[in-house]
Amino acid sequence: MTKKSTVLIVLFLFVFLFFVGCDKGNTAEKTSENLNGTWIVSSDYFPEQLPYTVSFYKSGMGTKDGVSFSYEISGSNIYIYSGDGNETWSFSVSDNELTIGILSETVVYEKRE
Repeated sequence: MTKKSTVLIVLFLFVFLFFVGCDKGNTAEKTSENLNGTWIVSSDYFPEQLPYTVSFYKSGMGTKDGVSFSYEISGSNIYIYSGDGNETWSFSVSDNELTIGILSETVVYEKRE
Protein backbone atom coordinates (compact mmCIF):
# COMPACT_ATOMS: atom_id res chain seq x y z
CA MET A 1 0.00 0.00 0.00
CA THR A 2 1.34 3.41 -0.88
CA LYS A 3 1.63 6.30 1.54
CA LYS A 4 -1.04 8.23 -0.37
CA SER A 5 -3.62 5.41 -0.12
CA THR A 6 -2.86 4.96 3.59
CA VAL A 7 -3.50 8.67 4.20
CA LEU A 8 -6.77 8.49 2.25
CA ILE A 9 -7.94 5.46 4.25
CA VAL A 10 -7.11 7.16 7.56
CA LEU A 11 -8.87 10.34 6.41
CA PHE A 12 -11.92 8.33 5.38
CA LEU A 13 -12.02 6.61 8.79
CA PHE A 14 -11.90 9.96 10.63
CA VAL A 15 -14.74 11.35 8.51
CA PHE A 16 -16.76 8.16 8.98
CA LEU A 17 -16.29 8.19 12.77
CA PHE A 18 -17.22 11.87 12.89
CA PHE A 19 -20.55 11.20 11.18
CA VAL A 20 -21.25 8.15 13.33
CA GLY A 21 -20.66 10.31 16.42
CA CYS A 22 -23.03 12.99 15.13
CA ASP A 23 -25.71 10.40 14.46
CA LYS A 24 -25.50 9.06 18.02
CA GLY A 25 -26.04 12.58 19.33
CA ASN A 26 -29.28 12.89 17.39
CA THR A 27 -30.67 9.56 18.54
CA ALA A 28 -30.01 10.44 22.17
CA GLU A 29 -33.02 12.76 21.95
CA LYS A 30 -35.25 9.77 21.25
CA THR A 31 -35.04 8.14 24.68
CA SER A 32 -37.45 7.66 27.53
CA GLU A 33 -35.13 9.78 29.71
CA ASN A 34 -36.15 12.86 27.73
CA LEU A 35 -39.83 11.90 27.96
CA ASN A 36 -39.91 11.39 31.74
CA GLY A 37 -42.34 13.71 33.46
CA THR A 38 -45.72 15.27 32.86
CA TRP A 39 -46.47 17.23 29.70
CA ILE A 40 -49.40 19.61 29.21
CA VAL A 41 -50.68 20.69 25.82
CA SER A 42 -49.41 24.13 24.80
CA SER A 43 -52.05 26.87 24.93
CA ASP A 44 -51.62 27.30 21.15
CA TYR A 45 -53.13 23.87 20.44
CA PHE A 46 -56.52 22.24 20.90
CA PRO A 47 -55.98 18.54 20.14
CA GLU A 48 -58.88 16.46 18.90
CA GLN A 49 -57.31 12.98 18.94
CA LEU A 50 -54.42 13.50 21.36
CA PRO A 51 -54.57 13.90 25.14
CA TYR A 52 -54.34 17.26 26.89
CA THR A 53 -52.00 15.88 29.57
CA VAL A 54 -49.58 12.99 29.12
CA SER A 55 -47.05 11.57 31.60
CA PHE A 56 -44.19 9.16 30.94
CA TYR A 57 -42.33 7.24 33.65
CA LYS A 58 -38.98 5.43 33.58
CA SER A 59 -40.80 2.15 34.22
CA GLY A 60 -42.32 2.18 30.71
CA MET A 61 -45.72 3.16 32.10
CA GLY A 62 -47.60 6.42 31.67
CA THR A 63 -50.96 8.17 31.73
CA LYS A 64 -52.87 10.15 29.14
CA ASP A 65 -55.62 12.30 30.57
CA GLY A 66 -55.66 9.98 33.60
CA VAL A 67 -55.82 6.69 31.66
CA SER A 68 -52.88 4.33 32.28
CA PHE A 69 -50.83 2.84 29.44
CA SER A 70 -47.51 1.15 28.82
CA TYR A 71 -45.16 2.33 26.10
CA GLU A 72 -42.09 1.44 24.07
CA ILE A 73 -39.86 3.68 21.98
CA SER A 74 -38.42 2.70 18.62
CA GLY A 75 -36.70 5.34 16.54
CA SER A 76 -38.93 8.40 16.49
CA ASN A 77 -42.09 6.45 17.42
CA ILE A 78 -43.77 5.81 20.75
CA TYR A 79 -45.92 2.68 20.81
CA ILE A 80 -48.79 3.14 23.31
CA TYR A 81 -50.51 0.02 24.70
CA SER A 82 -53.69 0.50 26.75
CA GLY A 83 -57.18 -0.86 27.29
CA ASP A 84 -58.35 1.65 24.67
CA GLY A 85 -56.23 -0.13 22.05
CA ASN A 86 -52.77 0.39 20.63
CA GLU A 87 -51.55 3.66 19.15
CA THR A 88 -48.40 4.80 17.41
CA TRP A 89 -47.23 8.35 17.98
CA SER A 90 -44.29 10.06 16.31
CA PHE A 91 -42.40 12.37 18.63
CA SER A 92 -39.52 14.74 19.16
CA VAL A 93 -38.22 16.42 22.32
CA SER A 94 -36.48 19.79 22.35
CA ASP A 95 -35.70 21.36 25.73
CA ASN A 96 -39.08 21.63 27.49
CA GLU A 97 -41.21 20.93 24.41
CA LEU A 98 -42.58 17.57 23.33
CA THR A 99 -44.10 17.37 19.86
CA ILE A 100 -46.42 14.41 19.28
CA GLY A 101 -47.97 13.44 15.97
CA ILE A 102 -50.76 10.96 15.34
CA LEU A 103 -52.55 10.57 12.04
CA SER A 104 -52.74 14.09 10.58
CA GLU A 105 -52.58 15.92 13.92
CA THR A 106 -49.44 17.34 15.52
CA VAL A 107 -49.49 18.90 18.99
CA VAL A 108 -46.79 20.59 21.08
CA TYR A 109 -46.70 19.92 24.83
CA GLU A 110 -44.83 21.85 27.51
CA LYS A 111 -43.16 20.11 30.43
CA ARG A 112 -44.82 20.69 33.79
CA GLU A 113 -42.19 21.58 36.39
